[in-house]
Amino acid sequence: PAQKRARLTVSSAVYCEWKGSYTDLLAKHLTDCPHHCVPCPRGCGEKCRRRELEQHAQVCSKNFDECPICKEQVPHGSMTEHRKSKAEVHVQILEARLLEKEGDSVEAGLGGIPG
Repeated sequence: PAQKRARLTVSSAVYCEWKGSYTDLLAKHLTDCPHHCVPCPRGCGEKCRRRELEQHAQVCSKNFDECPICKEQVPHGSMTEHRKSKAEVHVQILEARLLEKEGDSVEAGLGGIPG
């Protein structure tokens, strides 16, 4: 008769306490385990436990926010500084958008007038 494979046990107060077969470990568990070390999804090169990814995101060198005005990628937590340093550029962008929008409104209004 075929013997069952021994069940693996990974156990520690600090580490994962999952129990199961090696096949299940590779096929399922490692993709979900909060204790498994994974590379940063932003590609900074750091590795951390899956459960620590959120904390890592706060200090990740590749964590950026997109400026809603100029669309520039700004390091996380630096948007206030970015807005101050780019204030003049932002005003120019917003003025151009406003003029474009006003032009669209005028054109739409003229569309109903017989030519």
